[in-house]
Amino acid sequence: MSAPRRVLVIDHTAREGGAELALLRIVERLPPAVEVDAALFEEGGFADRLRAVGARVLVLPLDSGVNTASRATLATPLALLRSAARMATYVPRLSRAIRASGTELVVANSLKSAVFVAFAAPLAGRRWVWHLHDRLATDYLPGPLRAAMRMIAVVGPRRIVANSYATLSTLPRAARSKTSVAYPGLDESSLDAETRPGRHERPARRTVGIIGRISPTKGQHEFLHAAAIVGRAHPDVRFCIVGAPLFGEDDYAAQSVALAAELGIADRVEFTGWLADPRAAMRGMTVVVHASPVPEPFGQVVVEAMAAGIPVVATDAGGVREILAPDGVHEHLGELVPAGDEVAIAAGIARILADPDAARQRAEVARAAVRDRFTIDATVDAVLRSWTRALRR
Repeated sequence: MSAPRRVLVIDHTAREGGAELALLRIVERLPPAVEVDAALFEEGGFADRLRAVGARVLVLPLDSGVNTASRATLATPLALLRSAARMATYVPRLSRAIRASGTELVVANSLKSAVFVAFAAPLAGRRWVWHLHDRLATDYLPGPLRAAMRMIAVVGPRRIVANSYATLSTLPRAARSKTSVAYPGLDESSLDAETRPGRHERPARRTVGIIGRISPTKGQHEFLHAAAIVGRAHPDVRFCIVGAPLFGEDDYAAQSVALAAELGIADRVEFTGWLADPRAAMRGMTVVVHASPVPEPFGQVVVEAMAAGIPVVATDAGGVREILAPDGVHEHLGELVPAGDEVAIAAGIARILADPDAARQRAEVARAAVRDRFTIDATVDAVLRSWTRALRR
């Protein structure tokens, strides 16, 4: 059977998180024969970027209390039931939109959208695929929410596309047989480092940075504690935190600023906030740190840093090991350190700062590995195979 001619992708957010950017790269690279529409639950930058690459975007506003609810607020069965009651009126509306779109296949691109699509797609008489970007594990989701999502994984989608084997491993066994892995790939602009001006030049000053949504799961506090340790031995080094809170995590962001002051490094830490092009900030960094204290489903920032030829220190949990130690044993592409260990993170940074030539050589090997393993063409091929299989009778 051939690939679907029309696909409707659904996401609850129009904010440009990792899952959304991964989907955008896929949409940009799909063959012309596959037409993509999108249904989002809010208006925002992601909607604009989808329109810019030719996707028709339908915005179906969802009650903000439901759409912005964090995982922590759904930690009890009662909270889930209350949320479900508020969602009930939205499902028929989404189902009508699916039917009116004329799509052959529906793709849910987030946990929250998967909950709605699990009911709305069958009601519209359409099959659906789940692009899973989150680990369905208790260290990542509250117990009741994890149980609900695992049940949906078994009985809902015809196919699941996981962003890593670490993510796949958190699915129920009954769902794994219909799951394939498609690593989020990078486009040519990210991979074409050979022609980037100044790629072989050292930054004017040494800067250690962390990039991503400001959240307890991303480890900005662990990064700051490590920065304080590194700063004592390297008073010339500066630190940079790129990103903003997206899903009700403003308190954590404020605590991060206060923590920098408490540690006595506020004058050496820059908080950039949200940036339209975080890769521009990355290119000025000497070291990129991935400090997630819980296992990361994948770790796109790690791959992007490798593609830019920048040495990486990353916590050894979840999909990150698949990136930096593809043979499962030898971490020859970056510094892997124990998750949540601020001292180990600092030691990894210090090793890179102490021997920049060796770090640069290893970064070149890592950059070549990205070109071999994490291209958008490989991602699109894997995704199209899953979409096609979902339509088989």
